[in-house]
Amino acid sequence: MTRILFILLLLFTPVHAHAGSGSFELTPFLGFVVNFTLLFGGTGFLLRKKIARFFAARAQHISEDLEEAKKLQDEANALIASCEDKLAKMKSEQEEILARFKQDGEAEKARLIAEAKDESERIRKESEFRLNQELEQAKKRLLAESVPMIIELAEKSVVSQLDDKKKGQFVEDGIAQLRNISADQLVQ
Repeated sequence: MTRILFILLLLFTPVHAHAGSGSFELTPFLGFVVNFTLLFGGTGFLLRKKIARFFAARAQHISEDLEEAKKLQDEANALIASCEDKLAKMKSEQEEILARFKQDGEAEKARLIAEAKDESERIRKESEFRLNQELEQAKKRLLAESVPMIIELAEKSVVSQLDDKKKGQFVEDGIAQLRNISADQLVQ
C-alpha cells in the first residue's frame, strides 16, 4: 500500500507543481491525494466482494483454460508421435516399394534379354535354313544350266576322238542317253 502511495506521489507532484505558480504547495496536494484515495479506496471497498468474485472466477477460468491447454497439448503430442510413426512406416514402405520395383525391373530386364536371345537364335536358325534352301536351289539351277553345256562339251570331245562312222552312232547313242538324264540324277 505504501508503494502505491509513493508512486501516486511521484506521479502527481510534477503536474501539481507545474500547474501552480511554480512553487509547490503542500495543502492542495494533500487534498488531491486524500480525494484520490477516498475515491478509489471507497470504490474498491464497495466493490471488493465483486472484485474478489471476479478475480476468483478469472483464476478458475484461467486454471480451466490451462488444464484444457495441457490436454490439447498432450493430444497434439500424441498426434505428432502418431504422425512420426506413420512417416517412419511410410519411409520403410517407400524403401520396400523401391526395392520391389528394382527387383521387378531386373527380372523384366532378364526376361527381355532371354527373349531377345531366343529371338536371335530363332532368326539365326531361320536364316541358316533359308540359306541352305537357297544353296540347294542354286546347285539345282547350276546343274540345270550346266548339263546342256556338259553334254555339248562331251559331244565335241567324243566326236573329235572317233572315226566318222563310229562317231556318228556313238554320239547319237550318248546324246540320247544324256537327254534322258535329269538334273536330279546328276546330283545324286
